[in-house]
Amino acid sequence: GISLKGHVEKWIAEKHSIDLAFDGAAVQYKDTSNQSLQYFNITPSFAFRHQIFKLVAGANLIPNSGAFKIYPSLSLTGQVIPKGLILKVGVEGKRNMENLKSLTQYNPFIKTRIQLRPNDLLKLYASAHGSIGKITYEGALNYQTESALPLFNLVAGEVIPRFDVQYDTVKTIVIMAKGSMPIQDNITLSGKFISRTFNASNNDAAWHRVGIEIQGGLTYSTDNQKLIASLYLNQFSRIAYLKGGVEKAYLLPILELSAEIAYQISPKVSTYLSVNNLTSNENARWLYYNRYGINPNLGVVAKF
Repeated sequence: GISLKGHVEKWIAEKHSIDLAFDGAAVQYKDTSNQSLQYFNITPSFAFRHQIFKLVAGANLIPNSGAFKIYPSLSLTGQVIPKGLILKVGVEGKRNMENLKSLTQYNPFIKTRIQLRPNDLLKLYASAHGSIGKITYEGALNYQTESALPLFNLVAGEVIPRFDVQYDTVKTIVIMAKGSMPIQDNITLSGKFISRTFNASNNDAAWHRVGIEIQGGLTYSTDNQKLIASLYLNQFSRIAYLKGGVEKAYLLPILELSAEIAYQISPKVSTYLSVNNLTSNENARWLYYNRYGINPNLGVVAKF
């Protein structure tokens, strides 16, 4: 398909601004039948800036059957302690559209005969970020409703397991916290935690969606940033699936240790070596698709 994004900004008295943002896509998918879907978000807004706070007021206009569906786009950012504590609260609504590429990137084991649907998102959020000495931190609390979140269940009777894409209206509470701090010259310790609590309207759970993510790691970099080496431990858990087609169960937690080395050869060329699953964890992210052995990747990145 075709995707489009753009942003126009007009400053007033070199302090405030009027903004117009837009994004959209036209998706075509052909199987036994043709599917053609389009979505477009048009977001006009006004930003009022003060010395210690910023207020953005706007709306997201979504063309819908000859009319406009209107979602709010409001946010307030305030500096409580200079650089130490910055708070932000807001509400945002928009329309997203999955396609076959994005769905298979998330779950490579889906059946390809699927129905595409637009997903309207309405999110209320509050966040805080800042620094305490050498420690930087960020935390967020979101409550969001999605009209057509893709969920994944096994197709019955398949010799090779494949997942069907099922859409449901899902309410989600998301708690996120992350931080980092230097522990020695050129060595940084970082961590991240995400909890998602799902409430699906027509299912007992948000099938095969990750409930808990935990990440911790060490990163070493040279003074000129040419060499960067990382060691990360990732954990994924509270992943619900439909056992035997009738009973809710949870996949075993995934614990993965990964390492990566990246080297900048020139301003436009770099190379990297990553080794995933150093712990040889065999627990599955997707039912019946267990992970085996260590997974090395060697690559070169060139920019033109």
